[in-house]
Amino acid sequence: MADNIIGFENHLEDIRNKRHWWTKIDFDMDWNAMMSLVDNHPESKYNWVSEKKRLGLNEFHRRGSAPKFAKDIFEEMYNLFVRNAPQKEKYEKGKAQITNIAFCGFGKYTGSYPRHKDGMDVFLVQVLGDCPIRVGYTEERTEQDEDRVMKPGDCLWIPRGTYHQLTPKESRVTFSFGFESDVDIDPALFL
Repeated sequence: MADNIIGFENHLEDIRNKRHWWTKIDFDMDWNAMMSLVDNHPESKYNWVSEKKRLGLNEFHRRGSAPKFAKDIFEEMYNLFVRNAPQKEKYEKGKAQITNIAFCGFGKYTGSYPRHKDGMDVFLVQVLGDCPIRVGYTEERTEQDEDRVMKPGDCLWIPRGTYHQLTPKESRVTFSFGFESDVDIDPALFL
């Protein structure tokens, strides 16, 4: 059972109203532990983007060596979002799922995605290094956008349809958890 280290249930109003929110968690992770995870991750679950010097480790929480906090976040999201979804039996069989990727960027020229919005709700955890991020609600950048630098332990909920962009300036690891589902099980509609 997850330790509810995030407390998603404390942010239901933000989730319902499609507002991003921040929290912080404590964990023990260093580059040696992360490199061990990278070295032992199945090659079939790698997503290397050489021009951006970025590696994505898909489904990393399933590894025995994955950090406990990642497994706990996965379980906490699953227990809240998938189990509370309408027709949960249908969604538990693959229609709705919690996905996860460990994004590892190497060096000061590491890149990320351009400003974009996702069709799923995303929960980011900054694990190693600092990473600037900009969050906004329109396609174009505006003065209302929020700019921050994510530091290890910083977490951000990004509702589906919310524009965001990470602009790493140094080696970093960011864990991304997504609630992927059909439109009719957007958590804003049923929580």
